[in-house]
Amino acid sequence: MYNFGPITVSLDSLYLTDDRDKPTRFPIPVGLSIPPNQYLIFFADGTPEQGAQHTNFKLNRSGDFVGLYGAQGSFAIDSQAVGEQFPNLSFGRYPDGNGAWQILFCPTPSTINRDCANRLNLPLIGR
Repeated sequence: MYNFGPITVSLDSLYLTDDRDKPTRFPIPVGLSIPPNQYLIFFADGTPEQGAQHTNFKLNRSGDFVGLYGAQGSFAIDSQAVGEQFPNLSFGRYPDGNGAWQILFCPTPSTINRDCANRLNLPLIGR
């Protein structure tokens, strides 16, 4: 998640889900917030015992849905169907915060999303 606004945003009373029919599947733990121009990563890995940012659901590699909901799940703040996921690629908004959802060829966890689609990324070979 990215806060592109000028004030810290509390995530209290918000939910993450991978199921449109269960919008309150993962209550975001009380006390988490995102300062202005900062990022917060949630791991949709089905292992909440690992910490507050690990969800109780796991996204399906072949495609899934992810949503952020408020007001006891009564409205979607943001949601997106996510297609098949591939190693070393990510899926997010470009530009951050208000751009279109797209495959990003340069994964950038906890920092600004970059559009690297036109870059040639060759492996480094040493002799």
